[in-house]
Amino acid sequence: MLRTSFACLVASLALWPLTVAAADAPFAGTWATDVQQCGNDQGAENPPLVLTMTTYDQGEAHCTLSEVKEDGGAWKADAKCSVEGDEQEGTFTFVVDGDKLTIRDDSGERSLSRCP
Repeated sequence: MLRTSFACLVASLALWPLTVAAADAPFAGTWATDVQQCGNDQGAENPPLVLTMTTYDQGEAHCTLSEVKEDGGAWKADAKCSVEGDEQEGTFTFVVDGDKLTIRDDSGERSLSRCP
């Protein structure tokens, strides 16, 4: 019994740094190509991108992020998305440099600025 409890404790402690790191991921926030875009609603034309640890939302693109991991200063996440009703899967890479975010995915790379 004690051996099983100790094994569970060790396993949970091994995961703890990943949980803390993901909770502090710098890519969470609202991002846009310019300040004017920051004020747009998600239902409007040209809405900003809203990222959390587990979601990616921009207009008609809604994704659930999983397997979020830091990799050499970049954050990689698997994504299951619905884009205008079309189900898609892919991987995002997020790189934050100050108030700038670079996103890489299957369609290429784009840069955004953090909204105030």
